[in-house]
Amino acid sequence: MPPVETETMTQPETTEETELTPLQILTREFEDCPAEGTLEVWKQQFGTIHAFTPDAETVVIFRPLRRLEHKNITRDMRQLSETQAAQMNPAMVEEHLHEKVVTACVLHPTVTVEMFNTSAAGLIPTLFNLVMENSKFIAPERALANCFKL
Repeated sequence: MPPVETETMTQPETTEETELTPLQILTREFEDCPAEGTLEVWKQQFGTIHAFTPDAETVVIFRPLRRLEHKNITRDMRQLSETQAAQMNPAMVEEHLHEKVVTACVLHPTVTVEMFNTSAAGLIPTLFNLVMENSKFIAPERALANCFKL
């Protein structure tokens, strides 16, 4: 008796891809990125977090500066500016301001003295500007452009 050929039904392959969230993309694209769960905890804790990728290997996670933090840092900067050292070197106050804001708001990677000393020259000022921009410190021209009479 010849073998009986039978048709087998095969399921069509599904090519449906699930859309990844921004947090999933970050954790997959950047080896040193914190786990998705950690990012979620930070989102719950701070309300909003942001990612900055200064190069293909690095991701910096930061949060906005809060009003009370801003008031305290401003007070500290005012006191520092009155010192003799700051009066002899005014740029010191701006550098210290950048360091305080970046230290307060960068969640990843851990901010260390080594980071301030060995990072690329523009990283700390760029992070400072990003934190301030995302803390709603925006240029007056842009603020006016986003203001509407009702």
